[in-house]
Amino acid sequence: MKIIDAHTHIDYISHKHQDDVFESICCATNESQWIDLVNIIKNDNAVYGAFGIHPWYLDSVKPEFDERLEELLLNNDSYMVGEIGLDKYKPYLDKQINVFEKQLKVAVKLHRAVVLHCVGAWDKVLNI
Repeated sequence: MKIIDAHTHIDYISHKHQDDVFESICCATNESQWIDLVNIIKNDNAVYGAFGIHPWYLDSVKPEFDERLEELLLNNDSYMVGEIGLDKYKPYLDKQINVFEKQLKVAVKLHRAVVLHCVGAWDKVLNI
């Protein structure tokens, strides 16, 4: 049986070659990982990329990150947005919401799939 790993991270992408996993959707969860994932994708056509700012990595957010995300996505039609979302148990929920909304706007504008992270905040995610 062949398996597609629908949610992995750049730190764990090497496991995809084990067992029956033959394709992966890999999430770069902060901006410093984006170029690394682009390079992995260039060298491995079995890896599909999702790019975003995970709510656990809010400390890495730099001004205009959403503009750079949009530019990156425009360079490849198969790129997705993710892993993005909200986590009730992490600090700065207002900032999480702001960053999440900006990334969703990019995804909607470019008609891209989203890999979603949500812990204890489904009501807020659904309202957004």
